[in-house]
Amino acid sequence: MPQANDYFRTIDGVLFSADTTALALYPPKHDGNIIVLPEQTTTLRSGSLRGIDKDKLVLSRQTTLLENEVFGGYFWGNDVTPLLDTIVAPMMSVPATQGNPFNLLNQAQTVLLVPCDSLAEIYRANSIWRDFNIQVDNTLMEQDQQDQEVTTEPEEHSVQFTWPTVDGATSYTLIIWANEERTEKICTLTFNTMGQLVEINFSKHAPARLPQEKESDSFSFRYNGLDENTDYWFTLTAFSSDEIELYSTSGSFKTLGNPTPTGMENIQSDHVPCTKIIRDGQIYLIRGGQMYDVQGRRL
Repeated sequence: MPQANDYFRTIDGVLFSADTTALALYPPKHDGNIIVLPEQTTTLRSGSLRGIDKDKLVLSRQTTLLENEVFGGYFWGNDVTPLLDTIVAPMMSVPATQGNPFNLLNQAQTVLLVPCDSLAEIYRANSIWRDFNIQVDNTLMEQDQQDQEVTTEPEEHSVQFTWPTVDGATSYTLIIWANEERTEKICTLTFNTMGQLVEINFSKHAPARLPQEKESDSFSFRYNGLDENTDYWFTLTAFSSDEIELYSTSGSFKTLGNPTPTGMENIQSDHVPCTKIIRDGQIYLIRGGQMYDVQGRRL
């Protein structure tokens, strides 16, 4: 392909658009059994993989569109049936498609590897993709998302969580558990893309809304109202705008202080039920018409 043209470019004998964002044609007899698309390639054009016989196709993380009949059609008589063992799809969203990009390809005999379970379910519900042998490979998650860590700084009756932002996440859900088996939920906290707390849910209590500021490339939030010298567990999950789980991690922490909370046993020993409320970002208890703080002191 002449270098001085405005339409196409060749890389190692493979034809791309001039800006290499679209695969135009991969020669069926090209050397090697693995096709790895450049990271900047977003589009697979019609017929670009016509008649290939390869072990693996690795899409780029930027792939957003597969045009009609990527693997061939019947434009010039009967095309050679394409053979492909595995498609690696590291993208964190399902690419758009035109018509049937997988015409002639035996999808049932081709493994489609995707990064996480929630994304696999979306592929399985998609009429274009569902016929593949869809499997999950967590190593496809970007390394910086795999290595996210949540740090905790517990005090007597509270804990501060800090976690890095996750690329592509529009919401974060933080659940605090009372037991290691994660069957007794204390609360569910929901944060938006800016790290602001938008919902807090105590089992049967209505959610409340509070602002929370973002700190550089991480989020930080302090939760009050815990018992001192007590073990707790947590789960943090990041979701994309279409509810794809981008990242999830779990851990535990122990609050500081003495085993027996001062004053709290006086409230808990009474059979009158307590109601939790939030005021000015703090948790208070209402019992018998009286208000108490989380240490059991009457206000």
